[in-house]
Amino acid sequence: MRPTQTEPWRDKIRATRRRQFIGSCIFIAAFLAYTYEPEANVRHNPHPSHPYEITIDLHDMPYPEDRVTASGQFEIVDLSCIPVRGGPLNPMRIPPATKFVNIPLSKGMDGKYRGYAFVDEFMDEDYFGLGVCKWILQFMSTKISSRGVSFTASVRTRKDHKESQQTSYFHRNWYNPTSHPIPFHGYHTPKAFESSTLSELFQIHLNGRDASQ
Repeated sequence: MRPTQTEPWRDKIRATRRRQFIGSCIFIAAFLAYTYEPEANVRHNPHPSHPYEITIDLHDMPYPEDRVTASGQFEIVDLSCIPVRGGPLNPMRIPPATKFVNIPLSKGMDGKYRGYAFVDEFMDEDYFGLGVCKWILQFMSTKISSRGVSFTASVRTRKDHKESQQTSYFHRNWYNPTSHPIPFHGYHTPKAFESSTLSELFQIHLNGRDASQ
């Protein structure tokens, strides 16, 4: 026969579970309230005036390129303008998401591709009341598509906006298979390959320079 009253130990378990549940709810609410910050309203500069040129030079590619694209990568590097988020044991400053801007390209008579990004593409603003956040053009990248395979390369821009260069090396065997869903990233030195295969490499050379003068 079942007892007409609940055993004391069951009441204690239920009470403990209720306290744990309430405590968890309070912790989650406090955590969300502490970590939440409104997203920055990042705006494009309506009148950018500081162009930065990218030149893409392809060397010894075994097959002609089908498509060449380029983009500029913008980030907020100085995080002092970003509020601290996270819990007391894990404080951090989380900047707005990295921005990517397409760079229109044109192919010259010399076979090189050229295009322009603007250093002042985004407005530098005080998003959080902690000072002006400055957007920096960190990288310029290219993606070369050929015979169903893609190859990517990038060059880091200099803080002083002076000329920057980067050569990436790729192996011709990377064309096999002729359909690969993920772009291949090259190496910045031919020493990454076996010496017996150096004659089978091709290159993507990127050059970035300040074009405002």
